[in-house]
Formats: sequence, structure tokens, C-alpha cells
Amino acid sequence: MAENKLWEGRFTALSQQGIYGSIAFARANFNNGILTQHKFEEIERGLLEVGKEWEAANFKIVQGNEDTHAANERRLGEIIGKDVAGKLHTG
Repeated sequence: MAENKLWEGRFTALSQQGIYGSIAFARANFNNGILTQHKFEEIERGLLEVGKEWEAANFKIVQGNEDTHAANERRLGEIIGKDVAGKLHTG
């Protein structure tokens, strides 16, 4: 078993499904009045950018991210700011 090889590439195919699921969750929170339209649009924009990075194989995997969901959330915070990205868990 290789040490220090995050996921060893086994789960990166799940990244897009995780992004779509996160967008759907944010949309549900917007539709239910939990997120403002502006916050939803920022989250959606950021997540789509994360998805583009995965597709282009430019996504940087950082030691300490336990899975693609955690990695996507970390990167979302870097793109749109942690305050707005943290709203993804609202609801």
C-alpha cells in the first residue's frame, strides 16, 4: 500500500457527481428561502469552476482532504471565499 498518495486516483471520477449534488443542494436551499439568490449564484459559479478544473486535470489535490467532497469544498472556499462557501452547509 502506497503511503501519502491521496486516493491514488480511485475516486476522482466521483468529483463531477459531487459537484452536481452540491449544486442541487444549494439550489434546494435557495428555493426554500435559506440562501439568497446572490449566494446561490456564487456557490454555483464556484462549483462549476471547480468542475472545470477537474475536467482539465488542473485540480490540485491537497494532503488532508479525505475525499473528493472535502477537496471540492476546500477549493470552493478558495474561489468564492470561505464565508460564502460555508453557506453550502446551511439548511
